Amino acid sequence: MANPIPVLFYAPYSQNFTGGPREFLKLIEHLDKNKFDPICIIHKSCPLSEALSKQNLKTIIVPFPQILDVYNERIFSYSPIEKLRSGKALLDYNKRIKEIGRQYQVQAIWGRNVKSILLTGIAAHQLGVPLIWDIGMEKESRGLVRFFHWLGLIGSTVVVTQASSQPRSIFDPVAARLFKTKFITIPPGTSAEKVISSSSSEIQSKRSSDRLIILTVGSINPRKNQLMLLRAIYSLIQTYPQLQVKIVGPVTDEAYFATCQKFVDTKGLKAHVTFLGWCDQVAQLMSESDLFVLCSNNEGVPGVIREAMYASLPIIATAVGGVPDTIKHGKTGFLIEKEDVDSLQKLIEYCLIHPHIRESVGKQAFEAAEQNFSVTEWSFKYNNLLSQLCHV
Repeated sequence: MANPIPVLFYAPYSQNFTGGPREFLKLIEHLDKNKFDPICIIHKSCPLSEALSKQNLKTIIVPFPQILDVYNERIFSYSPIEKLRSGKALLDYNKRIKEIGRQYQVQAIWGRNVKSILLTGIAAHQLGVPLIWDIGMEKESRGLVRFFHWLGLIGSTVVVTQASSQPRSIFDPVAARLFKTKFITIPPGTSAEKVISSSSSEIQSKRSSDRLIILTVGSINPRKNQLMLLRAIYSLIQTYPQLQVKIVGPVTDEAYFATCQKFVDTKGLKAHVTFLGWCDQVAQLMSESDLFVLCSNNEGVPGVIREAMYASLPIIATAVGGVPDTIKHGKTGFLIEKEDVDSLQKLIEYCLIHPHIRESVGKQAFEAAEQNFSVTEWSFKYNNLLSQLCHV
């Protein structure tokens, strides 16, 4: 049997072990190791690098220069000298990636989000290997981000989207049309065995009959927009005092977290809202909850949405990113517009007073998840893509 083909995977994660890092780890775990030998590049020692090392996967730490943080708004006001410094740092970083690529004789480079593509694209070109841009979640193309997106689209061999709507929702119309042959959609998979998904009836029996528990999961920051949920339930508490909200996720924006806490305190919601921080018992919490809500302002295809579907939970989510490709409104969940607190409030009330709707939507969500979001199908498509690019 031929030796596995080395492929470099660039992981732009260095903090909490949340959705993106967990999805990256799952992708590496499910590569066909008889065909591919993954070499993972990480910015610094972190929970993800520790998880990779525990599985004896090649993990190399290449420190990330802060001046290259393209999502740091400071770059929009860089002086000409700072722009020159960032350009040099970009070239130096690519040079280091190229050295690693040569050392391991990599036959392809994979990167998540445009920052990774900028940091590895020149190296891939100089090495003469395919460059795979896995979109994950991206900001909309505007201003300097649009320029970076064009560079990424020009330099990439293949652009993997998690939902078919992403090329249109992320990139400007000209770019989406011009590079349409580079796009391929591979919906990420979810490990059903990690989610309590025994059967709809068994899950329903675990859920409370005397109160409605709403669960939301995600890092606490403005993008995840937990404040929208708090504003919606504030108007419902007096009529429905049985409402309980559990907010799971690490705090990544202290000022925003303080704003959320102040809202809870001043509006008298302390008896109804619990901040749980990050925990590893999300599956258990889903089995005990009645409704899952995600109010994000921007998303790819959130892993927690897929997990909630496997847990037979009815879902209310903002129609951003790949969420509309995942949830079919009125069938496997409900979609609302960003910041539409009124619609969110009405749907929560609708689900509260119609338990049979919750059960029916949850059952359909589970069935859709089994059909569309299996890890087996996801890994098959990804392994097939790599086989084509590396001519296996």
